[in-house]
Amino acid sequence: MTENSLEMTTALSLLRKKIEEERDLHPKDYLEKDVELLYSIAHKHYTIDQYDKAEPLFVRLVLARPEQIAYWKGLASCRQMQKDFSGALIAWGMCATLDPDDLSFHIYGAECLYFLNEMEEAASAIAFVESKIDDNHPYFPKFIKIKRSLMGEEDGI
Repeated sequence: MTENSLEMTTALSLLRKKIEEERDLHPKDYLEKDVELLYSIAHKHYTIDQYDKAEPLFVRLVLARPEQIAYWKGLASCRQMQKDFSGALIAWGMCATLDPDDLSFHIYGAECLYFLNEMEEAASAIAFVESKIDDNHPYFPKFIKIKRSLMGEEDGI
């Protein structure tokens, strides 16, 4: 088990414990219709910039269905918008673990690393993306901004 996998497993365990302490129905026992409704509510909160209300719902969703990238992406996005870059990085890592070919997860992870002042790790993540991305990729402009920031150029992020 890699260090990142261990960190993600630990984070997931802590989230499960938090839910169980609330003495609520455990997310693994949610019915599919419950999950769909919860996602609809979480997504609505996210789209109207209520990240603080959406995040705990996405937590429940990733606990209920940890294999669903959309729920991890929602959690990562909420945390990043709230400037919880450490929490967002873990969730982006889960997204990248579930779909390593989606470069957007690596790009957002690099952005979190940048804001955490982990420049060496951010540069490593950007180098990985650079080896795989082309200028037609939809996240190419974001990639360039992060790369420029790492290089100390003024028009970065």
